[in-house]
Amino acid sequence: MKQNLLKTMLVSTALIAGTMGVWADNGNGIITSLPVETQTFDDANGVFKGGETGDFGGTVGNVLRINNTTATATFDGDAVTDGNQAYVLGNNEKVTINFTAFQGWIGSGISEFKILNSEGNTLVGYKYDHNSCKISEVKIGGVDVSGFEAFACQSGPAAKKGKNCDGFSNKRSQGYINDDAKNPQITITVSGNGFVSIRFVISALKIDKEFSASVGDLKTDLASISINSSVNNEDRAYAIDNFSIETEKTQEATASYIVKKMCGTTELGSETGAGVVGTTPTLAGADMWVDGKKYIYVGNDVEEKGGIAASGSTYTLTYREAATYNYSVTGKVDDVVIKEFAKGQNFEGETVSSPYLRYVEKDGVWYEAARSKDPYYQTSAVLTADNQDLAISYKKADINNVAFFAEAEDISSLTSVESGYVPARCSGAKAAYAASDAVIAHLSAGSYKIKASVFGNPGLTFNFKVGDKTVYSPATTGAYADSESEVFTLDADAEVVLAAGGNGGRSPKVVDYIAIMKTAEPVSVSAVKFATYVPTINVVVPAEAKVYTAKVNEAKSAVVLTEVPEGSVIAKGTPVLVGAEAGSYTFEASAGEAASFENNDLKAATADTKGNGSTIYALVEQDGKAVFAPLKEGVAVTLGHAYLELPAASATRFYSIQFGGETTGINEVNAAAKADGAYYTLQGVKTSKAAKGIYIHNGKKVVIK
Repeated sequence: MKQNLLKTMLVSTALIAGTMGVWADNGNGIITSLPVETQTFDDANGVFKGGETGDFGGTVGNVLRINNTTATATFDGDAVTDGNQAYVLGNNEKVTINFTAFQGWIGSGISEFKILNSEGNTLVGYKYDHNSCKISEVKIGGVDVSGFEAFACQSGPAAKKGKNCDGFSNKRSQGYINDDAKNPQITITVSGNGFVSIRFVISALKIDKEFSASVGDLKTDLASISINSSVNNEDRAYAIDNFSIETEKTQEATASYIVKKMCGTTELGSETGAGVVGTTPTLAGADMWVDGKKYIYVGNDVEEKGGIAASGSTYTLTYREAATYNYSVTGKVDDVVIKEFAKGQNFEGETVSSPYLRYVEKDGVWYEAARSKDPYYQTSAVLTADNQDLAISYKKADINNVAFFAEAEDISSLTSVESGYVPARCSGAKAAYAASDAVIAHLSAGSYKIKASVFGNPGLTFNFKVGDKTVYSPATTGAYADSESEVFTLDADAEVVLAAGGNGGRSPKVVDYIAIMKTAEPVSVSAVKFATYVPTINVVVPAEAKVYTAKVNEAKSAVVLTEVPEGSVIAKGTPVLVGAEAGSYTFEASAGEAASFENNDLKAATADTKGNGSTIYALVEQDGKAVFAPLKEGVAVTLGHAYLELPAASATRFYSIQFGGETTGINEVNAAAKADGAYYTLQGVKTSKAAKGIYIHNGKKVVIK
């Protein structure tokens, strides 16, 4: 007995009443006969079961929306036989299915339309990628159609100039438009002889793509139509309208043909197709890959050979080998490379891409990518020549005197993220968050401010802390958001900690980069009134202290001081001598151009700088005065300070520092200085004949009158 007795009764009633040959009860999803009149989904789901009907706040009228679900129409042309019976096409019959598709953009998801036969095989179908907004797959007879390449097929153009449509609502002027010329019009034909075609047309965008082939040995009957979508967004879901099915008898004869793909005399492959005798087949030639090599499509001989012969025809697609090109992705300032992001090889015509960084440091100067308003930190290009350079233009950045900088994903204490919109929005295509409280940087005493960018939906505040004090709290806004902290001061070395917060996943909340800029640093001068100093940033000479460079004279008998004028900018890492009354002095950061110092023999201490008892002279206290003396073996010079390096053969045991009197400088006071009978100026310059003045002679200071 027929399982669906109600169906049998309704079909009988419809036939007696003389109604149309379609049986559908408010979306019950059964097609009992053809044709199917145009379904506009004004009252119900028509011949489909599943999905939802409505206008969904748009302007295109009622449609069938498939939002993270499946809609199905099942063929059953036999009201008596148990189960649903597929519609069997006659040899000279052609069924045509027409509908309008609404295909927008969202960050992820695939929608698929397909027609299945009674054996569960796909006679014809396509997939739409909602991220790339392209038809990403077309299958006929269960296999990819010959020569297929993904192509754009998004509804549009939208009311917003230069944009296509995203969904039903008209946010940002990108809602679907009630105009068949601006939405994909899709036509599918299935013939009883096994010949199938599918065509996509958006006339307003000059899109017209058609694909056809034989289903081969597959059974040519119609069991069901399935529409499935993984998109879960009520506004941007896939939808159809104006759905209809027509059938007609045709006397068209069909025949098969062979397509050979040739590179010179080498056959790369072959395919078979079928079409109407006398018609010219559409051969969609496309580049192809064989054994890891790429071949470029050149052309075909279809026009030369003409239509399909009744006895069958053979057509040839011609190819050539693709060249191999080298490429690089670089950051440049005025055509000067400051950073290489990627390099490699690929075949001509291939698209290569690479993320790049927002900020790049080169020789102590920071540069920022000169991007457009679009915040994507990725570049791509089609390879058209060997040694092609994908150059990113950079300009001088607004960050200076950087004490710490890192892409968040490069900080080991943070959790790296590459999901959601992070690859499209964030520098280097990555970002990070703090799964637990994480130490970001170790800072020395001084004044600082933090600059960072955070990304994610509104509602999260990231907290940067020093000890128990929060010094910076950037918040997510739903977009890529830059901000800076107020200046904060550390009286001693301290750690900057990012408190636990953020997440990965489909809707990440992350930090992109972190820059900590030093705005000032203190210099302590002891009671001996001198201190060596190596700035960690560019600083300005203050009015409250004197700053000097030191140069060992040619005779190695004295060190001459040269004062650095007040207001001068001292470059980061330049060792100097600071003279002042005992106390702490603030050296403010500067973005100005640093002065150039020639007469300076002071050297900045490193972690490996240790005394050897003879050549490394450090500033020490002796009898209440500041002197440079040989540092004992194994004793280190403290980082942030400077030293002198003198020859081991020097007779000088130490140099003292004096103010006023006969000189302002560092003079040799050791009586064991050179005693060669010559006269030296106080600057250590040897003179053959002493005029009036003060000299050093045989290790003693003398006055010539």
